[in-house]
Amino acid sequence: VEKFSTGALSVKRRFFGVFIIFTKNIKIMLDKSVRGGGNMEITKVINIKTTKRKEINIMSKKSTKIIAAAGVVAGLGVAALPALTFAESVSGEVLLTASVTDAIAMEILGNGDGGTAGVNVFNPADATNINGHTGGTAQAATLQTSSSTASLLPNDINVDEATSEIKVWTNAAGYSLAIKAGAGGTDLVLNGASTPTANQKLEANATLAAGQNHWAYKVGAEGSFTAVTTSDVVINTASTPVAGDTTNVTYGFSTLGTQEQGDYEGSVIYTATAN
Repeated sequence: VEKFSTGALSVKRRFFGVFIIFTKNIKIMLDKSVRGGGNMEITKVINIKTTKRKEINIMSKKSTKIIAAAGVVAGLGVAALPALTFAESVSGEVLLTASVTDAIAMEILGNGDGGTAGVNVFNPADATNINGHTGGTAQAATLQTSSSTASLLPNDINVDEATSEIKVWTNAAGYSLAIKAGAGGTDLVLNGASTPTANQKLEANATLAAGQNHWAYKVGAEGSFTAVTTSDVVINTASTPVAGDTTNVTYGFSTLGTQEQGDYEGSVIYTATAN
């Protein structure tokens, strides 16, 4: 052996691939030479220190093999460094999704409701706060009702008394609001008559004038009166989330000179649908 430096030993003779590593304060004993079949004669066993350089003189007869302990040999105080290994690995990715459903709420306040909205509904049923709207009742098959009323004489017209204020809340990217006639059809009928005469009904018609048995609706102050139909007609839209977006609707009525006394009733249905 020629010499060694900190933590390592370099060998002059060819030892057939055997590599020996010395660490701090470790004693090494070699039993046999690296060539032939004879024994290796070691002049001395020394402490290897990392702070000094020393030489080991080896006299060999025949080279055979070097026996090195793997681990710690208690009797000799020998320690071997563990071999470096690289573990194989596998990876996978988890995609996370949190789905938020859209929700919508609507209030309808009619001039006949006494100051409290007759309709206050929301959907889905477990929503508790929809863009600031709380309270109300979950949407049900039986619709809540609001009330809008007007008073007329025979041969009369009233185009500003009966109103509805519709407010909508949603977290969705907007909504559409539609109107259509209720289950009873487009006419307002006296006391629920099944086959009313002209004197017993107000027909859905945009032409409102004294002497005509008509009724109609208009959206906003500047809108024109329109006859209701049995199919949904969109009257307002939004393209962003809204909190209490308001649509004002006015109902107009006109009567014949022979219009019979009593209450002419019918309904319209407002539907707010989230985008």
